[in-house]
Amino acid sequence: MKTIITILALITMCFTQTNAQTFEKHKSYVNIGYGIATKRKALFSLHKNNLGYKYSRTGPLFFKYEFAVTKNFGAGINVAYVRETAQWNEMGGLNNSPYTESVLTNGVSIFGRINWQFGNYKKFAPYFGYGIGIRYETIIYSTTNPNAPPSAFESIDLGFPMGGDITFGTRYLFTNTIGAYIELGFAKSFVQCGLSVKI
Repeated sequence: MKTIITILALITMCFTQTNAQTFEKHKSYVNIGYGIATKRKALFSLHKNNLGYKYSRTGPLFFKYEFAVTKNFGAGINVAYVRETAQWNEMGGLNNSPYTESVLTNGVSIFGRINWQFGNYKKFAPYFGYGIGIRYETIIYSTTNPNAPPSAFESIDLGFPMGGDITFGTRYLFTNTIGAYIELGFAKSFVQCGLSVKI
């Protein structure tokens, strides 16, 4: 909670800045970021009180390219990847013995994206973005329960390969070309931040 409040405070500060053009027409912007909170972690945490609960994650990793079409609108591409695993123990196996369940998820998305820059200040450039495109996600479930059906070990494709994201964020430049970005919203993670480079 404190992290989200701090991020919102930083975004709000952008409105106190004057004069400048952090976002410039016909310039390119590259963001490389990391996600802080994911929806799957929230789901896996339902098992956190089970014995043997373990959770690990790679990502979400974000790569974003944006071209400033006008002084207020940018268009580009957003690539994201996340891998999450969770494991916990259950009771009720053969002779009511304990057994282990585990879940592995992989997710990749490639979205076209449009950002609306609704402010352009000395250090900050707040924006609202929407992306839509292709996503691929699988879930692999496994268990040591001897009573489990064979289908329990199959990989599950989440089907419809289309997806999207919607976020609110800001870009802060430490120098004329190097800075950082923060975004909040519905994407591979609820919060993401990282390096931002103006080219």
